[in-house]
Order: sequence, then C-alpha cells, then structure tokens
Amino acid sequence: MTLSNACVALSQRWIKGKESDLCSFGSADLKDLSSHQLIEFLTLLLLEAPLPVSYVNRMQEVYNFNAVNNSEIRFRWLRLCIQAKWEEAIPWALKMATEQGLTYYRASIAF
Repeated sequence: MTLSNACVALSQRWIKGKESDLCSFGSADLKDLSSHQLIEFLTLLLLEAPLPVSYVNRMQEVYNFNAVNNSEIRFRWLRLCIQAKWEEAIPWALKMATEQGLTYYRASIAF
C-alpha cells in the first residue's frame, strides 16, 4: 500500500490544488516513483474530471512527460492532455499514434 499511497497523495495534490498551488509542484515530486507508480498516478488523474489546461501545462514544465519513452506512461499522459483539451498536445498524440501503430503493425507481420 505504501507504493500506492504515494500515487494517491500526488494525484490528490493535483486534483485538489488551486491555480496558486501550481508553483509548489516540482521535479522532486517524481524522484522516488517507479514507472509503475507513474502509470498509477496518471491513471488516477484520468479517473477524475479533466484538469485545467494550465495544470497539464505546468505538469509538462516540471515533469517533462513528453520526454518519457515508456509508452504506457506516455499514452496516459497524452490522454490526460487531450482530456484537458490542451491543443498543444495534439501533434504529440498523433506522433505517438503513428509511431506505436507502426510498431504494432510491424510486429504483427513478422509472425
């Protein structure tokens, strides 16, 4: 439960935070989180009402999720951005869909 508690606590900070709280988030928030915990953190956010665009923008500034290569994290991150209607994320989402689609296609024809 300790691993899960860290994800819940961080997601609740984002969900319950006010615009004035955005400066309290920093890269250190994720320092001790594993990739599985990051997936859980983003999943928890996706289960809630969409975050404001300013929140996902701040999340990108401090966590730089666009640079993450883990497709499960990136997929959830981009879903969160689209859910927030952050137009800047549309090209990233299309790029991932194209890249991941090609990967799955190539793997299926290899068999």
